[in-house]
Amino acid sequence: MKVSALKTALVSSLMIASACSDATEGTSATPISVDADFVVQTSLSQESVKAGTAVQAVCVVKNRDGMPVTMETFIRTVPEGEALIVDHTITPTKAGVLQVQCGISGSAIIDDTPATLVVFEGPAIRTVAEVSPASIQSGQTSTVTCRVEDEYGNDIPNLPTTVELTNTNVALVTGMTLKGQQVGSTQVICAQAQVAADARVPATLTVSVGAASKLTMQVTPELDWYTPGDVVNITAYVTDDWGNPVGSGVASVNGPNTG
Repeated sequence: MKVSALKTALVSSLMIASACSDATEGTSATPISVDADFVVQTSLSQESVKAGTAVQAVCVVKNRDGMPVTMETFIRTVPEGEALIVDHTITPTKAGVLQVQCGISGSAIIDDTPATLVVFEGPAIRTVAEVSPASIQSGQTSTVTCRVEDEYGNDIPNLPTTVELTNTNVALVTGMTLKGQQVGSTQVICAQAQVAADARVPATLTVSVGAASKLTMQVTPELDWYTPGDVVNITAYVTDDWGNPVGSGVASVNGPNTG
C-alpha cells in the first residue's frame, strides 16, 4: 500500500510538470486534455490609453482548486486587427474599446470575462482637407471639411482648424465655405496649430467661368474728338460678375447711318 501511494504521488507530480512552461506566446504547448481543470484570468497594466501606448496583459492560470499554476498562455483582442500584439504586450492603434482575452496555449480555454481597454486618439500629426464639390463656377459655393488625424489615422474631434488657400484670388473664404471668384484652381489647406505645415494634406478647388452678366465696349483709338473719315475699332467684352471672360464670338454694333 505504501508503494502504491508513492507511485500515485509521482504520477501526479509528473502530470503537473508536463503542463508547466514559461509564458511565451507563439510556441507550441502539450495539448491539455481536460479543459475544465483550469481557468485563465486577464488583467491589464492600464485600463485606458492613447493610441500607440503599450499595455501589458497579465494572464493567471488556476487549477480546479483555485491555485495559480505556471502554464503557457497567449492573448487576443476583440475586435481583431486594431492593436499590435507582441507576446503579452498590446499596442492599440484604433480609438475605441478593445476586449483583451488570455488563453491557455494548446487548448480551447479562453477567459470568458475579458479585460476592457479604452483607447483614445493619439497626438495630432496630420490634417486632411476635402472640398465638395471640387469644381464650381464663379459665384457658386463649395464646402470644406477638415479632418485632424493621429499617427494611426484616428479622427481627432473638436480641434479648431482654419482654411487657407494658395491662390486667394480664386475663391473667397468664409469659415468653411468657399465662394468661387476668379477662374483657375487653388489648393485648399486645413491649418491646425499642433500640425506642421508639411503634414497638411490639401484638396484642390477648380473654378470655371460663371454666367455672362456684363458687356463692356472698348473703342480704339479712344479720343475726345473725332473728325469725318476717322476709323474707330469697337471691341466687345462679355464677362461674368467677377470679370472672367465668357467665351468668344462676334458682336454687332448698332448706330445711326449718318452723322
